[in-house]
Amino acid sequence: MGVKVEAEGREESKTGVVVKGVLQSGHKGPGVEVPFDPGKKWGARPVLLSPGRRGYAVVVLVNRREVASAIVSRMRRFFVLIPESLARQAGVGVGDHIRFVVRPAPPPVPSAAPEGGAARTPSKKRPVRGR
Repeated sequence: MGVKVEAEGREESKTGVVVKGVLQSGHKGPGVEVPFDPGKKWGARPVLLSPGRRGYAVVVLVNRREVASAIVSRMRRFFVLIPESLARQAGVGVGDHIRFVVRPAPPPVPSAAPEGGAARTPSKKRPVRGR
């Protein structure tokens, strides 16, 4: 994702932010630079996406198809990751212009507590080593 981005700006919509940009290749998969900081725009906090990788959970809408994705920070800029399968379905490849809507993902729904009490959490105790 190190090439110059041609993001055209953003528009607000009832369903999220409309982003127009160029699909770029990156070592973590294709992505498009978004012209805003999701932490400032949505008041969101980054979450752990995978070991060593933090970002903002989002929903991306391309050609009336929604998919879960993430906005990640790279080189002091923000990129929304576009899954390769979604790019193929949208008929776009690396270097093509793409238009999509991005919005924060809804918070996870807490699991229901079992009858008669609070949900149990697994013990985090480590086994004791012999001395």
